[in-house]
Amino acid sequence: MNDLMTDLKTDKTGPNPLAPRHMTVREACPDERALREKQHGSAYGTNPHENDKLDNINHVLRGEILKSVSMVDQDKACRLLGLSSEDDFASLARLENQGKILRVEYEGRTAYPLFQFDVAGRQVYPVIIKLMEMRSDAWGSNFHLLHWLTLPHRSFNDARPCDRLPHDADDIVASFDAEISEPLHG
Repeated sequence: MNDLMTDLKTDKTGPNPLAPRHMTVREACPDERALREKQHGSAYGTNPHENDKLDNINHVLRGEILKSVSMVDQDKACRLLGLSSEDDFASLARLENQGKILRVEYEGRTAYPLFQFDVAGRQVYPVIIKLMEMRSDAWGSNFHLLHWLTLPHRSFNDARPCDRLPHDADDIVASFDAEISEPLHG
C-alpha cells in the first residue's frame, strides 16, 4: 500500500472513486506545462536561479521601455486633463477605474505616458481609450499595451503607434486588433 501512495505517476488501475486523490495525480506533459505557463502569464522554470535571472531581465526591459517614453506623475496628469478641483486625484482614479487613461507602476511610483494626452483638447486621445477597451486581461496588462504602443511597426513605416496617435487612430486600432486576435505562439 505504501508503494501506491508514493507513486505520483499515472494510476494504472483505472478510475476508482474510493481511491485517495493523490493516487490519481500524474505529472503534466510539456505541452500542458507550456499551456499553463501561458495561461498564467509565466514563462518561469522550476529553477530558482533561472527565475531570478528572468526577473532581472524583466526589470531591465521594463526600465528600457519606460526610458523610451516621457512619463508624467499624477499632478502633471491632472493639469494636462484640466482637473483643478480638490478632487482631481479622485477624478483621475475614476478615469483609471473606467479604463480611460493608461497608467503604469514602476518601482512603486505611478506614471502616465505623456503621449496619450491630447494637450490642446485636455483629454486622453480617444484611440487610447478604444485600445484599452479592446485589450483583455488575458492578452496582457497596461504595461503590455505600453510596450506594444512603443514598438516600431511595419504598418506605420517602422514608426511607433504612440507617435502616430493624432494621425492614424483607425490604423492603430486595426493593427492592434490584428495583434490581439493572433493565437499565442511558444
